[in-house]
Amino acid sequence: MTIYQNAIDIVFRLDTGLSNLDTATSIKILVKKPSGSEVEWTATQYSTTPKISYTTVAGDLDEVGQYILQSSVGWGQSDPHLGDAVTITVDSEYTVDINVAELIDLFSVYYRYISVQTFDEYNANPESGTDAEILYDEFDTYTEMASDELPALLNARSIPNALTPTEKKVCLCHLVADYFEMGNTDWNFKSENMGSGVSFSRGDKTGPREALDNLLAEIQKAIRFSRRPSVSYTEKNLVWTKDNRNYPRRFKKTQMPAFEFSEDGFDSEQVYDLGQLDENDYTVTPYTP
Repeated sequence: MTIYQNAIDIVFRLDTGLSNLDTATSIKILVKKPSGSEVEWTATQYSTTPKISYTTVAGDLDEVGQYILQSSVGWGQSDPHLGDAVTITVDSEYTVDINVAELIDLFSVYYRYISVQTFDEYNANPESGTDAEILYDEFDTYTEMASDELPALLNARSIPNALTPTEKKVCLCHLVADYFEMGNTDWNFKSENMGSGVSFSRGDKTGPREALDNLLAEIQKAIRFSRRPSVSYTEKNLVWTKDNRNYPRRFKKTQMPAFEFSEDGFDSEQVYDLGQLDENDYTVTPYTP
């Protein structure tokens, strides 16, 4: 999951590997911030498990970068037991445009039949207490995979920067759904016989992958049409030619003059870029109907 600077109510749970936490006199999480400063968070035992839990408050995640967290459990005057250190990364606010919790909300609009564990459910109990088909951590992993694949797909279509923020999120939703569908054991069966002469075959792509391809194809088409050149001084061998039926709404960029069906066959009045009558004269001659 993405953790932002100054975020509060983020729940951290560390596994200590100890079974007698109920008798401990000191339960803490030792924290080393990106700047190197060290602080301690007073934690509690999580239910009756060997895990300890802490919920962040204002000031805990005030720095951007990598934090090192380590559990510390003590009994009286004895040396505390230290658990394995783990690292977390805190990103600057508003610099990462993909927020997993927000993406789950959009995902539920496009894929209502696939249930996803919400962030609140994840905070309350990461792995139980939910009947969702995709856990929050799993959705986070799918999102990271999709974020890695999407730029390659856009580069392959020569539209690396063409997507709006919303379109990018929709594409990520399609990819997440594709990864989930590909993990379905039924996908291994490309064709199935339902009996009584009824059978069906699956295509090479899942429905979400087809939806993604169709969306990118439409965006690519729109970009291609929007990039039609309007003026070019370098292509001196090509001229803009009036089209008698559509002029002045449309020009043909060609060396072949427009065909005139009603008069002399070909239109002898040709104009160059910007409407100049002479190739080397860039004084625009206004059109007079």
